[in-house]
Amino acid sequence: MKTRSDVAVASVLTNPVVVLASLCYVAAIGSYLTLSAFITSYFEDLKILGPLNALVLGVATLGRAAGGNAVVRLSTTDLKIIAGSSTVAAIGFGTLAAGPPRPLRLSLPLVVMVAVSLPFGAIYNVAADATATKGSALTMVIAIGNLVSLILPFVTGTIREATGGYEGAFALLVGLNAVAVGSTILMTRII
Repeated sequence: MKTRSDVAVASVLTNPVVVLASLCYVAAIGSYLTLSAFITSYFEDLKILGPLNALVLGVATLGRAAGGNAVVRLSTTDLKIIAGSSTVAAIGFGTLAAGPPRPLRLSLPLVVMVAVSLPFGAIYNVAADATATKGSALTMVIAIGNLVSLILPFVTGTIREATGGYEGAFALLVGLNAVAVGSTILMTRII
């Protein structure tokens, strides 16, 4: 006999908005952790030593805080923040994958880090609002995102070792963020 709790958990696992929010979280946390893990060696490859990598990691903190404030202070929605941030991240990673001029190679990691940091709170809000069992929805989103994000730095490192550069890894992150944009578009039709 199924209990009310069993039914609630099953409804979270099959809730399309929670599943789509999970994909958005995979893109955000995966991009965030991958960029965080490799930013120092990325700048070393460009012969930049010093605080630029610390600046990139610092803007990540500011980006997460700004994302939470954006919904409250601006006339925007969680889905617009997710879609906009994921679009900027996809364009930024795509430009990095194409091997842009040096000034863009130096500045785009900052832009991309802000973009992937902004939607965390918005993703949590969308998932929690999709079901009456908010805790289960958030747990699912975070568990799926964290699981995938454990694999991405390894994949990125493998790509870098095989190719000698980050272009392939950036292309992978373009794909993840494109999935997040598509997922957000689907959520706008469901919600």
